Amino acid sequence: MHDSHPDTATRDAILDAFLDRFDALMDGQPESALELALDPPAEIANEPDVKLAHATALWEVEGPEAARQQLEDVVAEDPDFADAHYMLWSLAEEGEDVPETVRRGLRVLELDRAADEEAGPPPPEDEEFLIGAAEAVLSSLPEPFHGKLAHVPIMLEPRPDEDVVRDGLDPRALGLFEGPTSEEMSSPDAYPAPTRIVLYSHCLLEAFGDNDQTLRDEVEITLLHEIGHHFRLDEKALERLGLD
Repeated sequence: MHDSHPDTATRDAILDAFLDRFDALMDGQPESALELALDPPAEIANEPDVKLAHATALWEVEGPEAARQQLEDVVAEDPDFADAHYMLWSLAEEGEDVPETVRRGLRVLELDRAADEEAGPPPPEDEEFLIGAAEAVLSSLPEPFHGKLAHVPIMLEPRPDEDVVRDGLDPRALGLFEGPTSEEMSSPDAYPAPTRIVLYSHCLLEAFGDNDQTLRDEVEITLLHEIGHHFRLDEKALERLGLD
């Protein structure tokens, strides 16, 4: 008697093809992406990623509340599916539901850390790559920014900690500015406090680690964004000063 179920490699290939097609449709044709998600190949119909794709398309086409029940169903079936919890975090944040945002954010952080532990630490060369990319960004900054940032350390940490997630930070944030801004530090009434810029290595590598140039670009984007916070610059100001 032959097993009618596809083997793992075949199922993975079908899933990858489906997700590639879904992503392509979401970029400009979300209604078609929703139709695809509603009628996936039978071999992968029950895959969590397919159900998450359905929720993603619902959110885009019909709004966040339309996706809520689908997401709740997904996490009910798979309580450890971090990506579904992350979408629920996004939904809560958009709705300004602070307690739910914190609860979902901490759950995402817990699940992501468990996955990190299971996978083991990234190879040392990945961290060296991030440090090198960050140093290249800092060395290319025009004055007076280069000089003013000489005292601000750039730190690598795996992921945000619980305290900053409780304060509302995205549990999958790529970076964070901490401490008084440049303007606050120059005030005669300034209270001494440490200032630093953090890059979250696991978040960066997880999202962009498949391509060196994309990862390098994201380090630059993240660093410039956090430097903008330090100098209280908006996106237009960053572009005008050559920091975009």
